[in-house]
Amino acid sequence: MTVEIFTKEELLQFNEKMLGRGVPDSDDGVGYNKADYSTCATYFNGLSNPQYADLAKRLVKYCNTQLCVERAKMENTAKELGSMYDVSDRSNGISIEVLENETSINFKYNKDFIDVIKSQRNRRYDSESKTWFVSNDTLIKVLKDLKDFGADVDNAIKYAESKGIGIATKQEKVEKVAKVDTKSDGEMVLLKFDYNKNIVDEIKKIDKKDRQWNPDFKFWAIKQSCFEMLKSSLSNIAEFNSL
Repeated sequence: MTVEIFTKEELLQFNEKMLGRGVPDSDDGVGYNKADYSTCATYFNGLSNPQYADLAKRLVKYCNTQLCVERAKMENTAKELGSMYDVSDRSNGISIEVLENETSINFKYNKDFIDVIKSQRNRRYDSESKTWFVSNDTLIKVLKDLKDFGADVDNAIKYAESKGIGIATKQEKVEKVAKVDTKSDGEMVLLKFDYNKNIVDEIKKIDKKDRQWNPDFKFWAIKQSCFEMLKSSLSNIAEFNSL
């Protein structure tokens, strides 16, 4: 028999609903208690799996009184996620909120994580919310750098990519591709292109006897036997057009 559980998306919706009831300033039974609020206020999108397990466990107590959802289903969710992921590992998790030009990054205090973010360009810290923000164009790099220091960011990266962060559109990819005109000339292939350091560096990896630069007409000549390997090494950044 399949056990019915809430999805991760539903858990985030429940969390948003509870947070929307405000900061707990008294024991009035509205919103999270102080212990749960301090943690769940940092839970946004891209949570680590242990964080999702922790969130489900915390939400159980609010099912009948505030969420008005089936408590048994939430208990099943907490049990199922808890059996797959160790809740104690949640301290390495992070969560993000993708905004128009920047993304907030939330995590339990970790000096290494902070140092990583401080080393990035276009980052800022909001002292009121105690939240770091990084620009969207550096987000994926920041997350991968955090991973090098033990952060559990796999779900955060997937979420960011689902929002189009770090994924160039087809048109953007075309604009980034360098145009290389080629022409066969006996044993050689002539290459002419606007200066591109990456292309030049690859050409210079070819043995000197198999390549030559023509300073007068500004083109490279390489041996036919080296051409296919060069094309392969530059496939991500160059488009070759035969004249």
